[in-house]
Amino acid sequence: MTIELCYRSASDSLRLFESRQASPVELMRALLERAERLSASVNATTAIHADAALAAGITPLATGSDMAGSIRIPAALALELHRELERKLWGRGIAALICPTVFTTDIAADMDLTRERQVHIGGTAVDSYLGWVGTPPFNLLSRYPALAAPTGLGANGVPTSLQIVGPPFADEVVFRIAQQLASVLDSGLRQPAGL
Repeated sequence: MTIELCYRSASDSLRLFESRQASPVELMRALLERAERLSASVNATTAIHADAALAAGITPLATGSDMAGSIRIPAALALELHRELERKLWGRGIAALICPTVFTTDIAADMDLTRERQVHIGGTAVDSYLGWVGTPPFNLLSRYPALAAPTGLGANGVPTSLQIVGPPFADEVVFRIAQQLASVLDSGLRQPAGL
């Protein structure tokens, strides 16, 4: 059942957790195993913090708290966020949400997320892992197609982008908007030096 956990919906996973047929740790192990197996065939740069991910899943058990309760809170929050997006955006006919991919280009390329817990953006300290990135909400909610589209270069020469997020199953809408954006920006984009 381990690898099958990767393909279950959040609702199915929650039912398995509540009935003690599976645990968040088993799910995390299955996801890590799948990521490791696929990493050689995927052309991507990733940073996997397996120990931290497993520790986060083990914490509710180690502290003696109710596992189903610890899972229910994030699941309820995700459901509430889905409802809010439906009510405020998709239910009003909005085709897509266009928002920053990252909130600053002033991040060192060699920043070690495991050592540096905060970065400063405009004098404000934010979490070094999530505080400057705009993609996690849509990665975590997972119903929404999201695409990062290049927009050019920042003042410091760092590539910039924005993300286009669509309603559930509206992948084609997201790609069409990205295509339109590319045609508008094409003339202004330049390749970074050295590439």
